[in-house]
Amino acid sequence: MNVLSAIGTFSKGGGAWFDGLLLVLDANVDAAVKYLSAHKGVDFFHPEGTYMLFLNCLGWCQEHKISIDKLQRKGWDVGVAW
Repeated sequence: MNVLSAIGTFSKGGGAWFDGLLLVLDANVDAAVKYLSAHKGVDFFHPEGTYMLFLNCLGWCQEHKISIDKLQRKGWDVGVAW
């Protein structure tokens, strides 16, 4: 949790801020699930009670002959934190 989240959540009007945050997080999760569902080799768990997606990219890596380490580096190179 970061300071801005705490300030936004617990300040006057924080409820509206939090409701807006949930809408954004839900939309992001839905977009990720839609994208991942359309591509073979990446298994995931739909988040429950969190906004984090837990990915299993082993099948995709095997199909594309790439190591998990290399995939992670490629993700970091384009700003994906995983």
